[in-house]
Amino acid sequence: MLSIILGILKYIVFLLLGILLLLLLIISITLFVPIRYKANGDINNSCVNIYAKVTWLLKILSIELEQKDKDTLMRIKIFGIDINQKKKKNKLRRKKTKNKKSRKDNTNKQRKNTLDHLEKETIDDHKESIKKEKINDKSMTKSMDVSRNKKKEASTKKNKHNKKKKAGKKTFRQKFKDLKAKIQALKEQKNKVIAFCTNEENKKSFKKVIKAFKKVLKKILPKQFRLYLKIGTGDPASTGYLLGILSLLYTFKNQDLLLEGDFDEKVIQGNVSIKGRIYIATFVIAIIKLALDKNLRKLALSKGFS
Repeated sequence: MLSIILGILKYIVFLLLGILLLLLLIISITLFVPIRYKANGDINNSCVNIYAKVTWLLKILSIELEQKDKDTLMRIKIFGIDINQKKKKNKLRRKKTKNKKSRKDNTNKQRKNTLDHLEKETIDDHKESIKKEKINDKSMTKSMDVSRNKKKEASTKKNKHNKKKKAGKKTFRQKFKDLKAKIQALKEQKNKVIAFCTNEENKKSFKKVIKAFKKVLKKILPKQFRLYLKIGTGDPASTGYLLGILSLLYTFKNQDLLLEGDFDEKVIQGNVSIKGRIYIATFVIAIIKLALDKNLRKLALSKGFS
């Protein structure tokens, strides 16, 4: 008997271990398998073409976005199967079945309409005679209602006039007091904000947040960046300013950049391509590090500047 119980317990332990290993495998895959992205684009004045692709886990899941002039196309694939195409096929099948049913329903409706039309004609004749009697009664009641409404309007006008007089009695001193109280409240709020920002512990926590953001940004930015751009605004001065701003792109690592200015004509021509990868683990590690900071936890739980 004991051997049977021990055997069952062994199977349960192995099963639990298997579930744990499977969970660890799923977590490690989601955290450490990168989401790869790439994008290509070219522009020729008003004509713009873009192609972007995001893949995950050996292209098991992939999302593609394509734009040519004003037409956009999106494809979501799982194991190479396009989800959007499947949906379209199912919609077409449903439409066909609906059309067949609608044809049958139309024939039945036509038969019913003919019978209903004959019945309505007899009922309408009867209703017209009743309506004539009701119109005579309504004309009498309307004259009585008009006289009552006139009396009510006169009384409401008097009440409104009296209310306006009472509201207008609010003194200038009271208004000045209200304004003074509002200014005082704003000053107190300003002092609280200054005290919050100048606090040394808060400054340290803000620095930690900025550092974490910079680290995440470095890992998200594309590993390959290629750009050729010919640009001209039609004005030499503004073209020069634009090229000066765009030259900041030379500071990026792993870049292949060529900028050209046209100081005579209004032109924008070029092509761009980027490649990169994103690890979910980078976001998770950054969040955990920030969550371990005591002061940041206090700030998150505190209610504003109170």
